[in-house]
Amino acid sequence: SHSLVRAEAGRRAQRRSRLSAAVQAVGRRARPALCQAAARGRGQPLATAGFRLCGVFLCGAWLGVSPSAPARMSAEDAELELGFDPTLKKKKKKDKTESAPADEAAEELDDLELDLGAKKKKKKKKKKKAEDGQVKAAVEQQSGGVPAGAGLALAGAAAVAAYFGFTKMRKGGGGGGDSGGGSGAEVAAATAQRAQSGGGGAVNDPLAAAEASLRAALGEGGGGGGGGSGDSADLDAPPAPPPPPKKLTRAQKSQLNGVMSEIRSQEAVSLAGRGMGDEGCAYVADALALNDVCAAVDFTSNGMAEKGAAQLTVALEGNEKLEELVLSGNSLGDEGAKVLCEFLASSAVPIEILNLSSNGIGDEGAAAIAEMLRRNTRITSLDLSNNMIDYEGTVDIAKALAENSALSELKMSGNYVGSVGASALGEALKGNEGLSQLNLSGNDIGDEGVVQLARGLQEHKGALTSLDLGNNGIGVAAGKELGAYAAKAKKLQKLNLYMNELGDEGCYPLCDALAKKKKSKLESLDIGGNNIGPGGAPAIANLIKECETLTNLEMGYNPVGPKGAEAIAGAIKYGGALDTLRMGWCKLDKDGAGHLADAMRYNESISVLDVRGNVIADEGCAAFARSLRIVCEKMRELDMGYNEIKDKGAYAMAEALKQNTDAALVELGMANNYISKFGSVALLEAKDIVEEINPDRTLNINMGAEMV
Repeated sequence: SHSLVRAEAGRRAQRRSRLSAAVQAVGRRARPALCQAAARGRGQPLATAGFRLCGVFLCGAWLGVSPSAPARMSAEDAELELGFDPTLKKKKKKDKTESAPADEAAEELDDLELDLGAKKKKKKKKKKKAEDGQVKAAVEQQSGGVPAGAGLALAGAAAVAAYFGFTKMRKGGGGGGDSGGGSGAEVAAATAQRAQSGGGGAVNDPLAAAEASLRAALGEGGGGGGGGSGDSADLDAPPAPPPPPKKLTRAQKSQLNGVMSEIRSQEAVSLAGRGMGDEGCAYVADALALNDVCAAVDFTSNGMAEKGAAQLTVALEGNEKLEELVLSGNSLGDEGAKVLCEFLASSAVPIEILNLSSNGIGDEGAAAIAEMLRRNTRITSLDLSNNMIDYEGTVDIAKALAENSALSELKMSGNYVGSVGASALGEALKGNEGLSQLNLSGNDIGDEGVVQLARGLQEHKGALTSLDLGNNGIGVAAGKELGAYAAKAKKLQKLNLYMNELGDEGCYPLCDALAKKKKSKLESLDIGGNNIGPGGAPAIANLIKECETLTNLEMGYNPVGPKGAEAIAGAIKYGGALDTLRMGWCKLDKDGAGHLADAMRYNESISVLDVRGNVIADEGCAAFARSLRIVCEKMRELDMGYNEIKDKGAYAMAEALKQNTDAALVELGMANNYISKFGSVALLEAKDIVEEINPDRTLNINMGAEMV
């Protein structure tokens, strides 16, 4: 038990030592100012009673004074302050012979704690006695109190709480300096009045003296003291004024002048990523004033905010040349969007392309954009991607589209349109005649929203050429409605449904409608990542054969397997107009690769084939090598990365390249396979032979970490 007592006493002594050092470090800085301010009586109440109490403890701990205490504390009071009960101690000594060993250990621990506390206090008093003598007399004369001791642990806790609480309050409220408060007499009178109204009844409020000392010690105010607004200063005080604008240095101005010269002399200028900041953007914007040369300027990722946007509008008032303005990746927010759109709503500047993507614009900014669209008839392309526009802002924009026939391209990907916003857009498009390109990818629209949008598009007076609904949680119901729209679409050239959940059941009605459409203009279809399996692959194969305009098909990340690959291979073997076929990560394995490789011997249209991530291994690579040995006059790019191909497959491909040096292949992807340096050397030798025989041809082989 004695060893446990000694160990515990040692740990507590270490903790007290660390705490004492921290308090003394702060006390050395604050003590002179605390005492001087307390002696003058220039106090100012803080916001909360709890913080005022911390001020009293802080003064008592650092200075050894308490203006409200009539006499020095007794030994019993000091023990109570430190948390020890003398009666309990005596009782324990009286009953010591009857206690258990654990009780004896507890009693000895208490004795050690009392001894340690007393020794600490004695050392501290001796050290500070000479230094604090005059200070104590001044405080006693001002406050009517006499010295009293305080516990070290309580003082440390009070110091930390007071300091951090005061630091936080300084950020939130209260003025300072001459304008923040009156003279010393006025502050003292106000302090006395608050002390009386709070029930203390004494003009010399000890809490106010502690507060004044704390403010002086931590550098608060000057002249007339801190100008807080009473106990509710932290709640009622006005917000702190914004920081003053940064001043540009001479070197910065020199660089920005060079940027301005570019704007004045070039027709298209890219200032993307130059980190000019709001001040720099505002500075160079003047170069656009009366500029008859620059037609396109890109301010992407420069930290432009409301101030830069405001200066930009001033500079553009006399501009009659600028047609494209890119402000992507800045910090315009709602306020900056309002400033810019209010100007564009009535300005004669001929801007046709406006990019406001990734600017933190919300519903308020969207409302300003909608108002601008109602009045501006020159902007034809508007990019609002990756902002924070919710369904409310989308509804405002939809209503504006019903009145605007000039806008032909609208991009709102990566917002929060939802089903409500999509339904509003579908309703608005019924009366719209100008919109031809619509991008709503990544908006969590869902089946319900897409169904309403597709129904609106079926009655659209205009004609969309591009529709992007990728990553929107679209399922079977939406696939059927999109098929009905596709059957009526007159000019649809590009349809993107990437990363949805059509499945086989949703894939069939869509592909059948596109295949049956006469005079179809569809050129690009992206149905990758839709969980389409072997059952849906025949519908895609039929579309390839029937749609003579389809040149680009992305169907990666669909588990069609070898059977699905066989269906697709049958479609491209003798028919179709595909130029690009992407089937990465479709679980083809070596058998599916064999079907596609065999079809490539006869296909005369495909120039880009992507079969990455299908585990075709050496057998699948050898199958494609056999096809490359024959003709392949169209194949320019073949990507077989991530397929567990080893040296055997690399050797087969190298031999094929050597035997058919007249092949059209210029890009061969072999990255992230299991090819050693021997297989790499074989491919490098084949590359050298091909380029030696064909001096005008460059063959790039991508091995991942290196390009050979």
